[in-house]
Amino acid sequence: MKRRELRVVEGTKRFPFAIGPLVEALQAAGVPTDDAMRIAVDVERHYRHRGDRTIAIDDLMGRLVRLAAAEAGVEAAQALERQT
Repeated sequence: MKRRELRVVEGTKRFPFAIGPLVEALQAAGVPTDDAMRIAVDVERHYRHRGDRTIAIDDLMGRLVRLAAAEAGVEAAQALERQT
């Protein structure tokens, strides 16, 4: 069975979903590597479980910020929000 591709949508742009960039963004915000990896995998699992094929960038960032706050604190979440 072929795994369904996830796409991140920002306006008219579509990007393939990848865990690596999520982990890097979380690490740059101060989230420890193990936590960043767990968050990224949990995010992917969430969208795949829902059956989504596309993910709005705002929804993805909101989920990442909430999980970063829960795992690494408000400062890490705020640092993640400031990233482009």
